[in-house]
Amino acid sequence: MTYLERLLEDYKLFLNIDTKEKEEFILYPPENIEEGDVFEFPLENLPLLVVIVNIEGSYAEVVPMSFQWELATRYDLIVDFEHYLRDKWIVEVDMTTTVPLSILFQAQKIGKLKEEDFNIVKDAVLEGVPLPRERSGRGYEDEIHSKFKDIEAERISFLVNSLLEDISSEDESFRVISFTPSFKEALEEDINQALAASGSSTVQDTEFGKILFNEEEKSIYLYFNEKFLKKNGTIYVNLKSQKFPIYKGTLEDIKIPNVTKEIFEVMKKAEVVLE
Repeated sequence: MTYLERLLEDYKLFLNIDTKEKEEFILYPPENIEEGDVFEFPLENLPLLVVIVNIEGSYAEVVPMSFQWELATRYDLIVDFEHYLRDKWIVEVDMTTTVPLSILFQAQKIGKLKEEDFNIVKDAVLEGVPLPRERSGRGYEDEIHSKFKDIEAERISFLVNSLLEDISSEDESFRVISFTPSFKEALEEDINQALAASGSSTVQDTEFGKILFNEEEKSIYLYFNEKFLKKNGTIYVNLKSQKFPIYKGTLEDIKIPNVTKEIFEVMKKAEVVLE
């Protein structure tokens, strides 16, 4: 087994290490989101880091990061970034994806790229400027680097899905909000299980309108009344005794797909604050 093959196998093994018992799901929702910010998504095992490259309206272009910098390709910028996993990372320009800004409220802002590094990444993403050869890796036409990129693509698949769900909502009368797997799990753990098992109503009247759970679709719908509809505001849920934003912007009827009855019980107590 070559050195790179051993690195790849170690990386795959590391990704399968269950860290849920080591770290509790704790999030501090960002007060603002800016270009150059680095966000961390708490995935099932190891977290996923992304850097915000560009913000336009209610969407952001994000570039994932990996601590496995030894497997860098020519599309990866090697950077110094302090983190408990490692202090040297790669910013994977070829994995750039667009996400709804709302999903970043389910991540934690943990830092910012150095200005020089951010400018290099931004020029590469927006202008197609090649990365400096002395700070990037080799091509990934070989099998090892191709397998590494396949792993990375799988790790960001939930981000791609969040965009697809948001785009699909353009053909409907609802704005779609996606929940990450870890955020769903945290909501389900936070609910009073006895209440969730009580078979309560699937429709809830609220100050801002109605909340409905469609059991067949496994989706939650938020309908706003005239006081709130088309106004700018923030939707909050209570998570671990913390008021947590899940959406900020123009209030339109909202659909939250792929959720459980337990999450509906949490959403029944959602609050909306107008700007």
